[in-house]
Amino acid sequence: MANLRLKKLILQVVDNQINDSSIPFVREAYEKIQIKGYSKSEAREMIATAVVEDIYIIMKENKKFDKREYAEKIERLVENCKKKK
Repeated sequence: MANLRLKKLILQVVDNQINDSSIPFVREAYEKIQIKGYSKSEAREMIATAVVEDIYIIMKENKKFDKREYAEKIERLVENCKKKK
């Protein structure tokens, strides 16, 4: 049950980022992933993996959020996303 709540919260973070004009690279990634044949839900979940990874690194290394690093992570996510058959 806790995992479902956490997933819901992380996906809310993704939705907020998709709609946040200050980080347009997230919406661009969301759209590019869908162009590769993935559903909206699948695209959101892929971006959620980057969110979770970033949270983990920030917490583990006691770092501040780095927008440039996050943008690069999102860009790599899109680049590594294979076209769905």
